[in-house]
Amino acid sequence: MAYAHVLIEDPRDGTKYRPGDEVPADLPGFDELVEGGAINKKKYDPEKDRVVVPAPDVIEIDGVVYEKKASDNSEVQSDAR
Repeated sequence: MAYAHVLIEDPRDGTKYRPGDEVPADLPGFDELVEGGAINKKKYDPEKDRVVVPAPDVIEIDGVVYEKKASDNSEVQSDAR
């Protein structure tokens, strides 16, 4: 048994396999999907496979720079640059 670890669409009929769904071995490109990690023999665990990306320390939007404070992680606005 193999399980999807990402959303996979079967090009033959448009069937979508969501993370955790069983994927048939005759799916086109099956070996390449296994090699790339999209399909795995281990059952999908959303908590284990979750990737947490931290917020950046500095964000610039329309020329306004927002910086994260070091002490309490709140944002402050700065026009200096």
